Amino acid sequence: MIRCVRKMQLIVARKRFQQARKPYDVRDVLEQYSHGHTNMMMRIKELQRKLEHSIGKQPPLTNEDRSKLTVLARMQRVECAIIDMKQTMDNIYTSLKRIDDRLHHISVNNIAHHRSVRSNISHAGVKFSSVDQEIP
Repeated sequence: MIRCVRKMQLIVARKRFQQARKPYDVRDVLEQYSHGHTNMMMRIKELQRKLEHSIGKQPPLTNEDRSKLTVLARMQRVECAIIDMKQTMDNIYTSLKRIDDRLHHISVNNIAHHRSVRSNISHAGVKFSSVDQEIP
């Protein structure tokens, strides 16, 4: 039984080997080439469509104008805009910090002023209520 299975495997292997040794048919080669070329062109069109979707379709321009529309040029413009926004945000933060410090300084002065007024009133013996407690 084992010999029969081995002989069948040998026959199948010989047929496969002979088919592999046959010269290629030119038609098959051309068909595979054209199919591969069509596949590649479809992928290129898909990539171009995705690029146009993300960048936006541009009208045909001169070579000098095209250099301004490259992805790198667009990224550099975005980076410059981000740097400008960062500087603006830093300026706004600095201004708000100054305003906050001034308000804090004014509120500290007002609290100190109110305490001095309260202490002057309590030392003068003036009462604004029927409670005998002093104002701290």
